[in-house]
Amino acid sequence: MIARYIAQILLTLAAAQIVPADTIVFIETGSVSSASEQVAQALEIFKASVSRLPKAQEIQPPRKVDPESLGVVVAASSALVVDNRSNAELFEKRSFEVRPIGSITKLMTTLVFLETNPALDFMAAPQESDIREGGKQNLYLNNPVKLETVLQTSLIGSDNTAAMILVRASGKSEQSFVARMNELAQELGMSNTRFEDPTGLSAGNVSTAQDIVLLLRKALANPIISQTTRTRDLLLTGPAGNQYKVRNTNELLDSFINEPPNRILGGKTGYISEAGYCLAAEVQNATGDSVFVVVLGSTTNFDRFQDVKSLAAWSFLVFEWPQKSDS
Repeated sequence: MIARYIAQILLTLAAAQIVPADTIVFIETGSVSSASEQVAQALEIFKASVSRLPKAQEIQPPRKVDPESLGVVVAASSALVVDNRSNAELFEKRSFEVRPIGSITKLMTTLVFLETNPALDFMAAPQESDIREGGKQNLYLNNPVKLETVLQTSLIGSDNTAAMILVRASGKSEQSFVARMNELAQELGMSNTRFEDPTGLSAGNVSTAQDIVLLLRKALANPIISQTTRTRDLLLTGPAGNQYKVRNTNELLDSFINEPPNRILGGKTGYISEAGYCLAAEVQNATGDSVFVVVLGSTTNFDRFQDVKSLAAWSFLVFEWPQKSDS
C-alpha cells in the first residue's frame, strides 16, 4: 500500500507541471504486476523529467582580450583581483599567504556592530576606556555624537577609539564582540582569518587576500558600509562649536580610478608595522561590472594605492565583460 502511495506521489509531482507537460508519462496500474514495480517505473519517469528541467545559466567570467599580458608588477606581498559577478580570479599573487591586516579589521567590526540593530541616532560620548592609541583620534572625550557619526569616523578616518565606542554601544564585552567577529568570519568561509581585537592594532588580526575578498563582498553589500567607505570626508563639530574634517584614509577616492567611467564602490585601508600598507576595494568599470582588489603588505603608503590603481586599470584594459543578458 505504501509503495503505491509513493508511486502516486511521484506521478502527481510530474503531472503538477514541475516539468514540461510533454515529459509526463502515465502508468496503467493494471499492466504492472506489483506495487514495487510501479514505484520503480515512477522513479525512472521522475528522474527523466527532472533531467529535462531548464538549467540555471552559468555566469560567464570576463574574457581576456590580451592573452600576452601577464599582469602588473606590484609592491604588495600578497594581491588578488576577483570579478564580482563570476567570482573569477583575474590576478593573483600569494593570495593564500596569511598576514596581519591592520584596520581592514574595521569592516568586520562594523558588520558585527550592525548585527545588533543599533539606533544610529543614539548619542554616545567617547570615554577614557574607549581610547586607543595609533592613528588619529577624531572624537573629543565626553563630547556626545550620534552613533552614526561614530561609525563613519571609524571607517572614514580609521579611528581606533571610534571602533571601541561601537563595541561598547553594542552591549557586548570586548571579548564576546571579538568572539562574534571570529564566528562570522567562519560563517563567511574565511577559514584562514583570526581576529584578536576590534581595531586592527593587534598583529594577531590575520587573514589572506582570498579571505578579505569574502569580507569585502559581505561588507559592501551593506549600504551603510558601502556609502560610508566611499565618502571622501566627514564634517564634524567640536565641543566649542568648531567644525573640522575627517579625511578618508583611502586616497584612491581622489584618483583617476574614481572618475568616470570608473568608480570606487567602497573599501578600507589598513596599516600597522607588522602588516605593511594594505587596501581592499571594489572598483566599477564603464560597463557597470566591478572587481574586488586586495593588496596586503605593500611597502609604502603610496605603493598600496598605486598597486590597487594599477591592478584595477589593468583588469579593465585586458579583460572584456560579457553583456549581462549573455552571462
